[in-house]
Amino acid sequence: MVHRAFLLILFSFVLQTVYAQKVSQYLNQVIKYEQEEGNPPRSMHISLNSDDIELQYIRGTRIMVTGKVVLHMNSMFFLESLIKKGRYKLYLSPEGGTGLRLEDKVRRPIILREAHCREEVAYTVYLPETIKTVVFENAATGETKVIRVEERISSALAARHQVRKERPTASAGPQVEINERSTSD
Repeated sequence: MVHRAFLLILFSFVLQTVYAQKVSQYLNQVIKYEQEEGNPPRSMHISLNSDDIELQYIRGTRIMVTGKVVLHMNSMFFLESLIKKGRYKLYLSPEGGTGLRLEDKVRRPIILREAHCREEVAYTVYLPETIKTVVFENAATGETKVIRVEERISSALAARHQVRKERPTASAGPQVEINERSTSD
């Protein structure tokens, strides 16, 4: 009985180490675009093969993309070669009069030794403040939805905002009034 319990624990440990192997790498891309004077882009259509996306505003007229790729296998060399070949590069094109289209290329599943290698890609897209409407399409499922763009707060401003929130107000509890001492001795 003890022997079986030991084998079961050993087997579960081996399975965890085999299936828990994964590598990850961060992505960075700055995309510049031509803009007509007085006619900035107001909308964007984003079509990606991932549903994990976050949008934030950034000052200026560029689009910045950061992200993280996770491959469920143990080969950093393989992941880096996929990145160098442009598997996760995004492309920008004009769409209509005041719109932009951001998309990645069609990605086929990774099959190694007759087994699928699962990949997870998460993006954060920083958009110019002139873009007010963003439509997101998951290219893998075809699902389309409108996404809200988050306001970006600098870390110093966020710290000051947090300090202000933590300060007690007059109605926050008992207050002690401090009187000045007179120096008439």
